[in-house]
Amino acid sequence: MKFKPCMFFIPDISGFTKFINNVSKEHSAHLISELLEIIIDSNILNLKVSEIEGDAVFFYRMGKEPTFEELIQQVEVTYLAFHRYLQLYTGDRICQCGSYSTTPDLEIKFVYHYGKSFLKTIRNHQQLLGPDVTLAHRLLKNNINSNEYLVMTNVPVTSRDLREDKKFEILIGECQLDDYGTLCYSYITLNHLKSSITKPHEDLEVLSTSNKISASVSIERNFLDIHNVVNNESLKIHWIYGLRAVKDYSKGLGVYDPRNQYLKEIIEMNLHVVYQNPEDGVISYVNKCKRFSKFAPLRIEILIEKKSESLSEVTMNITYSFKKKFLQITDLPLKLMLALMSKISLLKLNRYMLKQ
Repeated sequence: MKFKPCMFFIPDISGFTKFINNVSKEHSAHLISELLEIIIDSNILNLKVSEIEGDAVFFYRMGKEPTFEELIQQVEVTYLAFHRYLQLYTGDRICQCGSYSTTPDLEIKFVYHYGKSFLKTIRNHQQLLGPDVTLAHRLLKNNINSNEYLVMTNVPVTSRDLREDKKFEILIGECQLDDYGTLCYSYITLNHLKSSITKPHEDLEVLSTSNKISASVSIERNFLDIHNVVNNESLKIHWIYGLRAVKDYSKGLGVYDPRNQYLKEIIEMNLHVVYQNPEDGVISYVNKCKRFSKFAPLRIEILIEKKSESLSEVTMNITYSFKKKFLQITDLPLKLMLALMSKISLLKLNRYMLKQ
């Protein structure tokens, strides 16, 4: 087999064992699977997944080594996506089991190594093989006195003077590894990124030159009663226009699962909930629709406002913008479709509430 230059990158969740020992198996499996998907979705370097290893993802990329700037950007994107999802998860707690008080203890560290490897097909699965594969994994067992860091066997090429970079400091360490002897490594602690972890609603995508569609309806019901209906996945079929079925991935875990799919007659919509905000007299939900993200990022906000004890106003705001100018020719039919959906959905919600 011919060995080829290969980049190895392993984001690894810290605190995983403690977490699964303190909460129900269902909740721990649910959250860890979500976090692993967040890690995989944050890939910006065209990396390939070799394996998912319990609490870690083993990425690789054959060919050219990334620059230091590219590596740091990948670490930052994954780190912030990971921690922002934890904030969302703990902020949307419905069930009171231990997972919601334990999740902030979950942290993430990264291993980077550039070496050589080859792919071999074993029972229809391509397996990454070679001494450097083992070395990358062994690097997880180091002497770094921190839970969140990037450890590197070699620092990639960079145009900047790292000695003058005030964002972080590259430190040197070493550890003893079986079959490898003394291994020297460089590492960066990720404490400087903590201040960049925004609250989920502060991280909502700002849509430049966005189009906005709004519809409102007054409903003679208490706003908390409306909230209970809007937030109930099984009831959405009664008021969202065109909805035929809901595919629920949460399996009764007592949490609003951001992967719930709304299968519409007109188009399939995969809504990813990024923020829920219960306040006195106001409850808002913000959803990003992944289905349109490649050509027209779309955001849906549902706002429930208390007017009196028995009167509430529900507003649906839909904003979107086109990533390419030539796509603007679809603006009118898209606008008409979304306007129709929002108005009829709110009318159906009003009718459903009045029957209760």
